[in-house]
Amino acid sequence: MGRKDLFAEDRIALLKEIGSLFRERRGEIVENWVREQTDRDSPKFAPLKKGIEMLVDAFIEHISRGDLEAYFNANSVIGKKTAAADVRPNVFFDAFHDFEDAYAGVLWGRYSNDILKPICLLDQLHHKTIAILAKEYAATKDATIFAMAKLAESRDPETGAHLERTREYSRVIGECLGHDADFVENIYAVSVLHDIGKVGIPDSVLLKPGGLTNDEFEIMRTHAKKGGDTLNAVVGDLEITRGELVMARDIAYFHHEKYDGTGYNGLAGEDIPVAARIFAAADIYDALRSKRPYKGPLTHEQSARIILEGDGRTMPAHFDPSVLEAFAQSLQVFLEVSQKYGDMTP
Repeated sequence: MGRKDLFAEDRIALLKEIGSLFRERRGEIVENWVREQTDRDSPKFAPLKKGIEMLVDAFIEHISRGDLEAYFNANSVIGKKTAAADVRPNVFFDAFHDFEDAYAGVLWGRYSNDILKPICLLDQLHHKTIAILAKEYAATKDATIFAMAKLAESRDPETGAHLERTREYSRVIGECLGHDADFVENIYAVSVLHDIGKVGIPDSVLLKPGGLTNDEFEIMRTHAKKGGDTLNAVVGDLEITRGELVMARDIAYFHHEKYDGTGYNGLAGEDIPVAARIFAAADIYDALRSKRPYKGPLTHEQSARIILEGDGRTMPAHFDPSVLEAFAQSLQVFLEVSQKYGDMTP
């Protein structure tokens, strides 16, 4: 049975009946679903529950009217929002199957004499839902992150391998600090967006071959807010509170903060999001190692010494002590990563 078959008059009539039944028993269905979940205390549970409730409500709103196209469009929105909230596809699809179990008793109570027809019809509908959700997951993850990163790369000649190196450095520190696999995967994926705000910096400042004047430096500083605001708009539109895009926003806003409070916005200590604290060390190391119009590249040993001991401009107090310790423990890996791209001084 294809999508056209779902629009057959007798099937639409049955779906409208089922949608109305779900409206009557919504509370029971959601309660049944929640009861089956074993990770209700996890911070990931809230966006997962919201996604399932959105599916239930989309079903009630659109299927009870027989409007399948509106329901499929709602599936696309739900896919975007749950992906942006960093609910993993396998987790969401497992939860979706629990949703099917949650309404099974409700369905049986109404159609006990002829249960096969509604079950088969809903099964076909759900296959299409899963296909739409999977497509939106892939599109949201890939397009949002890499399109933004490439946009910044096209403006700033200092990006390129810088993006690749700093994302690997960030992953190394995250792993060394013992963060879970989701955190490590996320910081690797989204740290490339840290300087997207540079697309809003004038060429006369961004591409200036020498040092910046005080006024020019103030203009350059705005890239952090510009990038953070851009990502925050996406976060707000999708109504999410956690996940990859939230981490990307935090890194963009705060990767120039310093642990002692002397950074761009004066945030200090643990008021700086942990992902930004991690990325700050990765970014400074790469800046020290890289050639710039106003400076030559430093060796691995020189760069490590400046970060761990200070040179008057960069000091250990600028970094989260735990990040600094992780950096010290990962020096060999940092050297290997820097050498991997072939454009660094030994």
